[in-house]
Amino acid sequence: RQAEQVIEQVCTQPAPNNRAKICRTRGAGRNDMQVGVRRPCVILERGWLRVWATCAWLLVAASAFAQIDLDIDTGTMDFVGRSLPPNADLFYSRIHNWLDQYISKPQKETTVNMRMDYLDTSSSKHLYNIFNRLDAVTEQGRKVTVNWHYEVGDDEMAETGKDYESLFKLEFAFIEVQDLF
Repeated sequence: RQAEQVIEQVCTQPAPNNRAKICRTRGAGRNDMQVGVRRPCVILERGWLRVWATCAWLLVAASAFAQIDLDIDTGTMDFVGRSLPPNADLFYSRIHNWLDQYISKPQKETTVNMRMDYLDTSSSKHLYNIFNRLDAVTEQGRKVTVNWHYEVGDDEMAETGKDYESLFKLEFAFIEVQDLF
C-alpha cells in the first residue's frame, strides 16, 4: 500500500525531463517484459500492470498495450500497437494526467502518431477523450496534427480514423503503410 501511494504521487508529478513513456516490447508475453529502465526508484506490480518511476521518465508496461510515448518538449504523442487493457480507466489515467499538464503549456505544433491495429470499445472512448482535450489546444491557436497510420487493406482502422476526424477540429493525415510496426 505504501508503494502504491508513492507511485500515485510519482505518476501525478511531472517527470523531470517532461517525458512519460508507456510501453511493452512487441511480442513479449505477460511474464517476459523486456523494458530497459535506468535507476528505478519505485516498482509496483499488480496483475497486468507494472510501473517504474525513474529520475528521467515514467514507464508503465502492460501486456495489453504495445507502446505510448509522450514528449512535452517536442509536442509528440506516439501510440503503437493494440489497445485492449483489462482496466482502461486505470491505464489511460496516466495519459490523461500527462495531457492535462501538456495542455496548460502546449508546443506551437503537436503531432499525434497513431499506429494502432486494434482498439477495444473502452480504449476508443479514451481516445475520443484524448482528441477532445487536444481540440482545446487548437482553440489556443496551436496546430494539432494526427498522423493516422493503417495497414494496407485495413479499411476498418482507416474508417475509425475518419470517424474521429469528423468529430474534431484536428488536422488528420491518413497514411497507408505495409506494416504498422
